[in-house]
Amino acid sequence: MKIYQGKYFSVKLPANWDAEFDAEEGIDVVYNPEGFGEIQISAVIHQEQLTSNDLMHIAEEDLQAGAILQEMNLGELNGFWFDYVVDAEYWCEWYLCSGRLMLFATYSCPLKDEAKEFSEVDLIMRTLRPLDHSPNDA
Repeated sequence: MKIYQGKYFSVKLPANWDAEFDAEEGIDVVYNPEGFGEIQISAVIHQEQLTSNDLMHIAEEDLQAGAILQEMNLGELNGFWFDYVVDAEYWCEWYLCSGRLMLFATYSCPLKDEAKEFSEVDLIMRTLRPLDHSPNDA
């Protein structure tokens, strides 16, 4: 596995996956060039330390629409994820925080290809770590 480092996080990638920063969108994009979908990760620095309740408030619209949360604890990062289908597209969203840092990630692919990258996407997301210079204090 290789390591990709964004501005506020690092993540381990399988050998066949790549990542790059999309300056126009202000997000990091993680993908398999011969794959079916991509992970987009954005980092947001809040003024105060975040809690799981803050994350739930941020995702409130999705939760009200019936999203079923799966808690996720990655050591320094914690939060939740959920998945859904819209217009024959499979989507997965992660809301994770560490101190004042929030990472919001999405993965999408055609519904017919949902299971093809699931184990790799799960492995990648479980390796997310905030960087030492991430703003963890209040």
